[in-house]
Amino acid sequence: GFTKDDITANINIAADKIELNGYPYRRLTIDGMVSAAMFHGKAEIQDSNIAFIFDGLINTGKKDPSYKFTFDLKGADLQRLNLMDDDIRIAALVTSSLTGEGVNDINGIVDVRKVVITKNGKRYLIDSLMYASVNNANETHISFASTMFAATFDGTTALGDLPYALKY
Repeated sequence: GFTKDDITANINIAADKIELNGYPYRRLTIDGMVSAAMFHGKAEIQDSNIAFIFDGLINTGKKDPSYKFTFDLKGADLQRLNLMDDDIRIAALVTSSLTGEGVNDINGIVDVRKVVITKNGKRYLIDSLMYASVNNANETHISFASTMFAATFDGTTALGDLPYALKY
């Protein structure tokens, strides 16, 4: 039969105001294709307390799950958005090119740049953070790198299976 999983629609939304969690978000636009497990398109908000542009694909479906997008969070005041009690503001540029549905089969790269976190007036900067993952049947390679640290995992055991492998 016909289910919600069978529906795919093109959407074009321009909203002056949408209220969520007691906050009236302003100037939201969404243009793209959507289904129960997928969004492919562009979303943008230009509010006085949050501004971002998302452009790309998020597919959480069982067939070919992928996360290929650019998310430019120009700034968000989490306290004014009623998301945090503390005065926390963030900004970041995230680029993702991942495929797979879990830690044992995820492949690709996530690049996070220009991270600025401000808490109670104190600024914390992270220039870049890179995650890369290659998972094959008999090989796993995962690396994290930033200006502050680097870590690499190479092995024949999938990362999600490590607790079981180390147990014996």
